[in-house]
Amino acid sequence: MKILILTGRFGMGHYSVARALCERIAGEAPGAQCTVVDLLAETLGGTTGVFYKAYTLFIGRGGRIYNQVYRRSEKNGFAAGIPLRPLFLHTLNRLLAQQYDAVFSVLPLTSQLMSEYKSRTGDRTPLFTCITDVCPHGDWVAAHTDAYLVASGRTRGMLAARGVAPRSVYVTGVPVRPCFRPAPHVGRGDRREVLVSGGGLGLLPSCIGFYRAFNALDGVHATVVCGGNEALRQRLDGRFDNITALGFAGDMDRLMRQSDLLLGKPGGVTLFEAIETRVPMLAFQPFLAQEMYNAEFMQAEGIGEVLRCAPQDGLPQLRELLFDGERLASMRRNMDRLAEERDRCALPLLLSRLERAGSCAS
Repeated sequence: MKILILTGRFGMGHYSVARALCERIAGEAPGAQCTVVDLLAETLGGTTGVFYKAYTLFIGRGGRIYNQVYRRSEKNGFAAGIPLRPLFLHTLNRLLAQQYDAVFSVLPLTSQLMSEYKSRTGDRTPLFTCITDVCPHGDWVAAHTDAYLVASGRTRGMLAARGVAPRSVYVTGVPVRPCFRPAPHVGRGDRREVLVSGGGLGLLPSCIGFYRAFNALDGVHATVVCGGNEALRQRLDGRFDNITALGFAGDMDRLMRQSDLLLGKPGGVTLFEAIETRVPMLAFQPFLAQEMYNAEFMQAEGIGEVLRCAPQDGLPQLRELLFDGERLASMRRNMDRLAEERDRCALPLLLSRLERAGSCAS
């Protein structure tokens, strides 16, 4: 059985989900051959890096414009069309000539393009879309999608409101790599460990006063994962006794398990990695639309809180939560509940259907 996973490197979230999905498929169907393809890189080649750098700059400095575009496209869909559509469709034609048994998409763009490809060519390759946010933007919904893998029951209800047949929606949670797993919570006496993360782009407070005040918190140590924000890592490196600064961390699962609290931006992948490891989250005030929805979900489910003010003014709130064992324990129990609500049979079921279809075709 051959599986194609289509993704892109907008930040690292979508690509991380693609890798996690690939590992999960390999675990459920050991004989499966799984290929992860960044469709933009496959299509645009050497110019892709410039495109992604421009996106990073846009997200970091143009959040308000991004939200306007996000909400306008939510209302009108791809009103202006997909740029370079013929090039992307040509790439899909070349990829699908390799006779894949199914395509999994973890990016709205690739879901739309694959659906259009099926419409134009009559291709019958099953398309499964894995939605990486709690609130599904309309761009995730494409006519020729055979099934959706979604974050929660709330997400399923939102898709139903958009006219998606509930029988085609499976509540699997956002896929994270198998190394993200819970560990028994260990009491640390009067010492607390905080993991601070800004995602792959390293979108973290730039004011050094925030980190100076954090360093002064009694009984608290922070590990700050700066991701691609190398300038911040260099500013923090070795500067404070109670702060350890890292760039990209290949062991985020271990860092989460050893932490009492995660402080960061509420991206879909980060949120579900936290749920999987059972580490409560305190989110920076979100400024991207989809992260606002993720933050609402986090609070409604009782698995975390949002800073009520700017980061440099929010440290008292952080310390209060960090040393409130009862509230943290309640959040971990709610994470247990969310994990138990997932349909763990969904992916094995879809894969077994593909295997049977492949056997019949041969």
